[in-house]
Parts: sequence; structure tokens; C-alpha cells
Amino acid sequence: MFMKYKTKYLSFDDMRRIQKAKNKKKNESDDDESEEEFDEYEKLFTGNIYQFLDEHPGSEYSHLAELELEVIPKISLPGGKLCDVALLDVTEATVDEKVMCRREDYAKMALLMFYPFRTLGDLQLDGSYWKLFWRELCLHKEGKKYSFWTKGFEILQNIQDRFTVEKQMQRAKDPVLLTTQCQQKQSKGKHSREEDNGPNIPDIAEFCTMFE
Repeated sequence: MFMKYKTKYLSFDDMRRIQKAKNKKKNESDDDESEEEFDEYEKLFTGNIYQFLDEHPGSEYSHLAELELEVIPKISLPGGKLCDVALLDVTEATVDEKVMCRREDYAKMALLMFYPFRTLGDLQLDGSYWKLFWRELCLHKEGKKYSFWTKGFEILQNIQDRFTVEKQMQRAKDPVLLTTQCQQKQSKGKHSREEDNGPNIPDIAEFCTMFE
């Protein structure tokens, strides 16, 4: 929804006119003029949009309007809630309370982002976020029908790849640099070739932690 839609709000003048038309429609249901004003209100919610449910506090003055171009959502997650998959012990059927807590947090974050729901209860199976997430993941792997957004699994994998890069991988050494020797004599007042090719080249993994 964040990729394709934005919340569109009505102006205060529109809201006052809408409320006035609603009051007239309620008190004078046979008044043609009132019907006409209320029809104008309905026209404000035309096009490719999603209206909020009546019980939503913004249903009277806002709706979701489709964007001309899709955007990449920027998310902000609580620290540790979407942890390294290695900490989840996914190959183990029985885990301790600490690991189970990590599983529930991970599944809840993943489902909030990529699973259709209206209430938090929709994100649980038998009272567990992890059970629902694991069921969706298994159905995905088996090629069966599921509700989790397929692209969401790819995004979760990208997040996991970042964890892996930060902890395990280092910048690959240039094979040309490793096998090449500089025959030129070093000039006075200038730094050596060895200094240029020394260990001062930063590893890309180090930059990943700068923006956390």
C-alpha cells in the first residue's frame, strides 16, 4: 500500500461542506438540494482509491489515492526486532524461551510489513505470530497458495544478506593488484606505491554500520 498509494486529505472547507450536506440529508431526506450537495461529496472519492472503513477516525476526511509512480518505502524497525536469522534456530523444533521470543518478534515484524491484515489478531495462528509466518513460508517453498506478499520474502532475504555481509564477508582483493609489482623508482617527496596499495582501503561492510 505504501508503494502504490498515499493518504489524501480533504480541505477544511470540503469537510465543512460535507458535514453540512450530511446534516441536511439526515434531517431533510426529501430535499433535492441536499441530495445534490451530498452527491458532490461522493465525487470526491472517485477514481482508483481505497476508502477507510466507517469506524476509522479518518474516514470522513481522507482516503488512499493511487500514486502515479511507485515509491520505495522507508521503514524504521525497533532494534533487534528483525534479527539475524541465525539467531532463530529455524532447524530446531524445540527452542528455549529466549529464541522463541526472537522468533515471535521477527515474525510479527515480517507479517506487519508483508501480510494483509485489519487487526493484530489476523497476524496470529493459534496465538502465535511465528506459527503463521512459518506456515506461509512453508507454503511458499512448496509452491502452494499463500497470502504473504511474495516480494516480501525477497526483501527479507536482502535484509538477511546485509547481516551476513556485515559479520562475515570482507572486500575481495584485486587479483591484478596482488600479482603486479611496480618497477618504477620511488620519487623523493612522494609516497610509495606500497602505501597506495596498503591496507587503508576500507571494506564496504564497514559502511553498512554507519547508518544504523
